[in-house]
Amino acid sequence: MQRDLARKMVFLTGPRQAGKTTLAQMMAGQFPDAQLFNWDVLADRRVMLAQSWVPTASLLVFDELHKMKDWRPWL
Repeated sequence: MQRDLARKMVFLTGPRQAGKTTLAQMMAGQFPDAQLFNWDVLADRRVMLAQSWVPTASLLVFDELHKMKDWRPWL
C-alpha cells in the first residue's frame, strides 16, 4: 500500500469494524502534511464538498466517502 500511495490512488475496503480507519490514520501519519476527512463529520463534509483542502497536501484521506451521493464521478 505504501508503494502504491507514492504513485496512485488507493481504495481501502473491507467489513465494518475491521480497522480500515485505523490503518488509514496510521498510513497518514507517515506523510507530514496529510489531511484526513470523514464524511460523518460535518466540518469535514463541508471541506470535501467545497474541495477546500490544502492543495499541497501530500496525502488526502476520505473516510466514509461511500456515503456521499454520486461519490464516484466526484472523485
